[in-house]
Amino acid sequence: MKSVIVETTKYVLDYLKTIAPNALCRRAYDPIADIVELRAANKPIILVVPIDRTGELLREGGTVKNDLIIDIVVNAKLQHSAEEPELQVAEIDQLIELVEMIFAGCHKRNIKDDENGIEIHLMNPEHVVLSDIEMIQERNCFLSAIQINVKVFIDDLIN
Repeated sequence: MKSVIVETTKYVLDYLKTIAPNALCRRAYDPIADIVELRAANKPIILVVPIDRTGELLREGGTVKNDLIIDIVVNAKLQHSAEEPELQVAEIDQLIELVEMIFAGCHKRNIKDDENGIEIHLMNPEHVVLSDIEMIQERNCFLSAIQINVKVFIDDLIN
């Protein structure tokens, strides 16, 4: 395994693609998608952003437990402005439903890859930002962030 953070975010990304197949999902280190990208995508963009990591050796010469914090950030360019409040609210409602689906999907979810000796536990999702009001008002964009705790167990440090 080259990097615990990089590899784990790839696994989380692949999992998110199954939860939200109609969204554009990618890894990032910046939680806010560029407005040009949002317009071009014309669909929600879900970013997997690593935030923090700690690790400890559990067994001599073997398993390492890593505790990661990852933000999953949903960005979208709103098609309706505040001048159409009912349509804008309906659009935001759909995005909140997507966020809730991701939230539920990250609660006690395990991803295991025996071939690469890695086991990933997604747990304790928390809405850090349910809906960023400033993004709606200033950019007519939606932004929501879910922070998840991730435990990663690796059997072999060097593959």
